Amino acid sequence: MEHGISCNVYESARIKTARLSISGRGELSAVVPRGFRKDLVQAFLERKRDWISRMLSKLASNVPGGAFEQECEEPCRITLEAIGEEWEVVYGGKGAGRGRVDEENGFRRLVVSGTESPAGTGKLLRAWLARHVRPFLEDRLALLSARHGMTCRRLCVRLQKTRWGSCSAKGVISLNGKLAFLPLGMVDYVICHELCHTVCPDHSNRFWNLLEKTLPGSFDLRKSLARAGRLVPSWASPKAVPAQKPRDVLYVDLYAGFQSIQGYGAEPAETASRG
Repeated sequence: MEHGISCNVYESARIKTARLSISGRGELSAVVPRGFRKDLVQAFLERKRDWISRMLSKLASNVPGGAFEQECEEPCRITLEAIGEEWEVVYGGKGAGRGRVDEENGFRRLVVSGTESPAGTGKLLRAWLARHVRPFLEDRLALLSARHGMTCRRLCVRLQKTRWGSCSAKGVISLNGKLAFLPLGMVDYVICHELCHTVCPDHSNRFWNLLEKTLPGSFDLRKSLARAGRLVPSWASPKAVPAQKPRDVLYVDLYAGFQSIQGYGAEPAETASRG
């Protein structure tokens, strides 16, 4: 693990004490009350140094290869583990015309063309992913629905930011298209979870007992699913853009102190593990 990490420091008028978080990609953020002095931020980070080291080590150990996922909006390969597919991605000419993704099914190859930026490429690939995984999720839902005698009114497939799935009061099940990156067992867990909600809409003991009866071993699958976000490549989950820039960016040397390298204003869109 590297000896240091940059920490974005944001101000918020809504909090009274400093908060620290590390995202699933290992990005460190501190949110402090309005007017919080920089030397107090440094002291706060100093007190949390051991926690930062432990969290970074824990995150790294849960990522294949022992390293954080590389940010990449233009992947050269897409692996859909649940479906058992691997697609090569090649890039054609760029231009001002409408971007497109063409499938060469005989070669499991995607040809992306007409984009001006990596962000545009990511948007095209996300649209392709949502279309491509829908038949797989429809078939899997139909199979498990028939097997367990539970039905839903219809299926929606979206690339949701935080939820793997949901079930409305009217029995409409929504599934996250990013499930295709997960092992099939986790996909079945999410589908069975939502199907059980058509019988029991809450998370009472009755619901969890029904889920375990429907899918033995569901407790362990639930724990695995909590860490599954790291299996999703960055291009499939565009980063939220903060409303304002950070007030400061501090470099945290995990062995020897801090150095301010930038300065600005306000609060990140979301946080993850808190210290």
